[in-house]
Amino acid sequence: MISRLRFASLWLVPFALNFASASAAENSISHGPMLGHVSDTSIRVWARTARPGKFVVQYGTQAEKLDQSSQPVATVLEHDCAASLELTGLAPRTRYHYRVVLEGEQGGPGGSFRTLPSSEALRDEKYTPRGLYNFRF
Repeated sequence: MISRLRFASLWLVPFALNFASASAAENSISHGPMLGHVSDTSIRVWARTARPGKFVVQYGTQAEKLDQSSQPVATVLEHDCAASLELTGLAPRTRYHYRVVLEGEQGGPGGSFRTLPSSEALRDEKYTPRGLYNFRF
């Protein structure tokens, strides 16, 4: 009886290990990315993963050359596997292309956004002394 139990447990170990590694590999971006808190030099990027993990945002001014990357941000079950991060130091009134990439992966969902113009650049003593501008979606 003990030898049968030992055989059965040894037979199940490879399946259990395979299931555990498959679960970790099956992570994906399940919701997002969503953008918000846009300013002239920053933007916030939000995403949710299917399982706890980490993601980064790769971005740049050319769609085929995303040469900048954020620090990784972790998603945890306590926050419903959702996280956000802020990209800072961006140039005003500039179009950026981006993608959200899971740690260890190559690609992911993305798009483009444009930062707002700088109030200082729009300031005119006669017409716009406070540097205000019109905004539309």
